[in-house]
Amino acid sequence: IEQEIAIYEKELSTTKTQKTTLTNKINQLKKEQGKIALQIRATTLALSALAKELDSTEDSIKETLKSLDSSGERIGTLIRMVNEQDRQSLMEVLVGQGLGAFLRELLALERLSLSLTAVISEVKANKVELEAQYAELEAERGEKKNLLAVQALQRQGLQSKTSEQNKL
Repeated sequence: IEQEIAIYEKELSTTKTQKTTLTNKINQLKKEQGKIALQIRATTLALSALAKELDSTEDSIKETLKSLDSSGERIGTLIRMVNEQDRQSLMEVLVGQGLGAFLRELLALERLSLSLTAVISEVKANKVELEAQYAELEAERGEKKNLLAVQALQRQGLQSKTSEQNKL
């Protein structure tokens, strides 16, 4: 009987050790699940922030495109004004209307030319800005794609840990 009691005590000790080991493993898995759940939450927050950045970048692109349209209209107006000024040659103005009219006409052409140059410079600057905004948009889209992939992997990891816990 003493031997049987000793065998049962040994089995109980082994069972307690196994129970402790399983309990520790389950606790470890729960902690890992909690960690992964927090990582998923952090990724979700990062995706939310990135969505706002994408919206902002898209809005900036729309504003830049509007500015380019406006500049194009101003260029058209200035070119029409230059064409109107060119209908009568400066020589005709000098001979027909005198030196004062000639100088006013020349000054008006110079102002139109300066305005046209300024608008063209603005268009060039807007074009550079637009290219930068498109590059930023593509980078943000790539980052979003990467974050979604990371989140999918995190979800798989969580599912794996949950399955492992359920098996125990």
